[in-house]
Amino acid sequence: MKLLNHLAPAAWKNWSPNIMTEITLKVTDESLLPMLRKLFRSMEGVEMVTHRRKKSGIEKALDDVKAGRVTEWDSPDQMFDALSL
Repeated sequence: MKLLNHLAPAAWKNWSPNIMTEITLKVTDESLLPMLRKLFRSMEGVEMVTHRRKKSGIEKALDDVKAGRVTEWDSPDQMFDALSL
């Protein structure tokens, strides 16, 4: 601490740890997000951080099936022929 006080005594005089409280809101109705953004931006000292859950591999695969991005073959030989393997 002596070294830090020696380097920047003015900065350490009024130093206090930055203590923040974090609140997590789970919003299922995305139509509310613009109103919430506007509300939180109007509050001084409040920061809004959005997190979107990433889809798992199985969820992405099911999306591919729903969108028709799947190829079907009658046999493994037909698949290997189509893939040139």
